[in-house]
Amino acid sequence: MSVTHLITPCDENFESDDFFEWFGQSLPDDVHYGRQPTWNELIEAFERNVPVGYVTRLEASRNPTALKIALSDGSNYLLYVEYINLPNVPYSFRGDRAHLNQIVEDLPEECGTFLVTTNGEHPELITATRNNSS
Repeated sequence: MSVTHLITPCDENFESDDFFEWFGQSLPDDVHYGRQPTWNELIEAFERNVPVGYVTRLEASRNPTALKIALSDGSNYLLYVEYINLPNVPYSFRGDRAHLNQIVEDLPEECGTFLVTTNGEHPELITATRNNSS
């Protein structure tokens, strides 16, 4: 079975009764509303989080929605993201969830807090913490 991870930036819709019922609790006070990362921000986060023995690979085709960033050791993928361009969910991730969480945390802090899910389940809140100001 293929495992798909999605990241969704938290917003006011996460305060609804439906979300509370699904998530099992209200949002913590330290959640920050944000936005989806740009494609370049994702590339940069992948490049900053390359494990030993892996490389970042950028793949594209003539179709502008067929973009992929991957962490690969040459024969296996640790994690990859595809640009799928759906409303509110432009990216789809496959691979190691722990490494995805690390990449999400390394996104610019203005991206805020994300709900990370695997196959629509196992929700976890991860806050982007990278401060880009120098």
